[in-house]
Amino acid sequence: MPPAAPFRDAAIAAAKAGKRPGEIAAEFDAPVSAIYQILKDARRGGHAIPRFNTAPRPRPGECWLRVRVAVATRRKLERAAEARGLSVSELSARLLDAVASDGLIDAVLDDGEGSA
Repeated sequence: MPPAAPFRDAAIAAAKAGKRPGEIAAEFDAPVSAIYQILKDARRGGHAIPRFNTAPRPRPGECWLRVRVAVATRRKLERAAEARGLSVSELSARLLDAVASDGLIDAVLDDGEGSA
């Protein structure tokens, strides 16, 4: 069995204080997987360590929105995003922001639903 990491107790204390595993790993220059293992073992040993959601948090004033699109649509978005040096998510967010902010939903959809 390998020896315990020298920063084990400090990592546990940091997690109990709410610091995320990625931040702890950076602080101790350790692999994130090692921090997760330390925290898992500590939880099994009775330490009350919060569970951390691994998904990134949205910035203030933003929220997450997941949408389903056709594969062909994704490919078109990928090409447009690459041409602009953006990720598909970044391009999609910009498109939705522009359409909503400029009141273009009815014009883009042209379905007659919102123009009553």
